[in-house]
Amino acid sequence: LTSLHCLKIIGCHKFISFPEGGILHAPNLRELELCEATALESLPMHMHSLLPSLTELRIKSCANLKSFPEGGFPSNIKVLSIRGCDKLVADRNRWGLRTLASLSSLEIGGCEEELESFPEETFLPSSITSLSLSYFTQLKSLDYKGLEHLSSLTELKLSTCTKLQFLPEKGLPSSLQCLELWHCHETLNKRCQEQGEDWPKICHIPNIEIDEVAIRGLHPIAKFLSSFGF
Repeated sequence: LTSLHCLKIIGCHKFISFPEGGILHAPNLRELELCEATALESLPMHMHSLLPSLTELRIKSCANLKSFPEGGFPSNIKVLSIRGCDKLVADRNRWGLRTLASLSSLEIGGCEEELESFPEETFLPSSITSLSLSYFTQLKSLDYKGLEHLSSLTELKLSTCTKLQFLPEKGLPSSLQCLELWHCHETLNKRCQEQGEDWPKICHIPNIEIDEVAIRGLHPIAKFLSSFGF
């Protein structure tokens, strides 16, 4: 499949697994999306070697997906989005993200497990520039040790983390340029206001937005309009 650059499998509720034996060998595939494949149990085996050019992998609402690919993810992945895949998230320690030197954008959403602190110290690679966590319904704290080495992190988005009430005591990475909080705990929202207790931890960030209100910097729409002179 040398001409295949993008593959999307959406709403295939009886799709259980990929073919074995190296049939899915697409050396130039750059984008793979799996969405609402509710019966899917495993990712392509040996995808690290069969899909060497893969840079974007998006997996959404694949509730039965639990098997991690043998050999790990392709090393050239830049964008990884996993949403609504509790069983796969529970197996995150086998993802091997620390070995993905090209990974710049990571989105994890829909985590219903008893995960009260995140990320673990050895989970994320230092190459990450954008991190988005959404629907972490049990999350109570961000682990500073899992964030402190992210010297390239410029964007952090937290959405519907309803039990998260405060930021790490030692603050957030100094490299951050944008912080967005959407539908998080009211206490966290108050603490991140200019007079709040967490303000000293984030006052170095040029752009801060809470529930679509720009606390610092311009709202994204305002930025767009300003680029046209409005």
